Amino acid sequence: MISRKEILFFITFIIAGVVGAWMFVSHVQSINNTPEKVAQRTVNQALQQDICKRIARDLESFKDSPATFQRTSLRVVELETKQSQRRLLLSQGVPDDFPLEYRGDGSIVRSCLSDAKAWLDIPSAGSQSLEDELASIGLNVDRYSQNKKVDRLSSDFSKRVALVIGNFDYKNRPLNDPR
Repeated sequence: MISRKEILFFITFIIAGVVGAWMFVSHVQSINNTPEKVAQRTVNQALQQDICKRIARDLESFKDSPATFQRTSLRVVELETKQSQRRLLLSQGVPDDFPLEYRGDGSIVRSCLSDAKAWLDIPSAGSQSLEDELASIGLNVDRYSQNKKVDRLSSDFSKRVALVIGNFDYKNRPLNDPR
């Protein structure tokens, strides 16, 4: 039979365990919810949503007029997003001097990666190279170009209208001078 003393010790250890677990959870929450970390999560979410909306709008515009539409470079889209989000983030409590840089897990287009891949296939009016853009969204440049080469080889060549002389990998941008 269990004595009263053993029951009292058992209840005391259970209470101590619950209190210890509560203190640990409170400590972890206080570490993760500093004003800087909350502001950074807000910035990451705002930048990611705005860039994904911009990519979706560009894809719709491209579907409407594929022959004439040219997208801007990813660097320009990021700069425009940062400028447009500054006022909104100030109203959400992000300090005025807080840097608007994406510091989240993965790439800034993680939530719309398939749209971003399709968006990168649209010819660009900007000066940023396709390799730089692929690297900035976290895609392997070599693997991406190999997949595109296989896709292009399997496409129907009878739809082509003009003879293009140049490097096969650069359908979206002119060749760079190797010097």
